[in-house]
Amino acid sequence: MIIGIGALGCILGGNASQKIGSARVAWAALITSGLTCFIYPFLDEAPTFVKIITLLIWGFSVVADSSQFSAMSAKACPPHLVGTALTIQNSIGFLITILSIWCVTFAFPYIGNKVAWILLPGPVLGLIFMRSLLRAR
Repeated sequence: MIIGIGALGCILGGNASQKIGSARVAWAALITSGLTCFIYPFLDEAPTFVKIITLLIWGFSVVADSSQFSAMSAKACPPHLVGTALTIQNSIGFLITILSIWCVTFAFPYIGNKVAWILLPGPVLGLIFMRSLLRAR
């Protein structure tokens, strides 16, 4: 359920991008996923339903930016390089995902929910590097 809600994030993000643009949707998804990533370790004593709602928000937002980055890349590339650019981008994305899963799985027995903070540099760096995209629009 938590992973599957990411599909809804992509669908709603795609619809929103038609109105406000892919960069703004990706930025909103990154800030939401980054904040939930930061907050989650503080929820150790919270009721289960609060943790589940937080994870649903995280699942929704963490996937919503992927399609926006693909759309922005496709628009930014010369037409004859779009396929290659998206292949490289998706390959890097899958590599980062696999490494993240490995790190989190390895570290969880040692640090528990604080393992979420291992993932926090991703959205933070994404937000930093996206500043120019938001200014350009």
